[in-house]
Amino acid sequence: MARSIGDEQPTLLGKAATGLLIVGWIAAAARNVARGTVPVPAAFLLTLVGFLLFAAAKVSVIAHGRWLSVGTAAMTPAFANAYRLGYWLMLVGVLVTFAG
Repeated sequence: MARSIGDEQPTLLGKAATGLLIVGWIAAAARNVARGTVPVPAAFLLTLVGFLLFAAAKVSVIAHGRWLSVGTAAMTPAFANAYRLGYWLMLVGVLVTFAG
């Protein structure tokens, strides 16, 4: 069977390493929030860019008359990608802002 670009899936080791990295970032961020420190405040711009992408994708669905939606099923492929990227940028932005 021929494989196309984008068919690659992460291995179990890759998933575990990514999970540990995210858990470490969350722990560091939680520690800094508890201390009241913000090591990289400029990284919050990533969160704002992510929110703008997320909001644009949601507004596109609302503009087509669907007021309540979950996920990307009602979005065009471009807006679905913007929605996913927005979520990731919001997550990474918050973690980098507070974890440093």
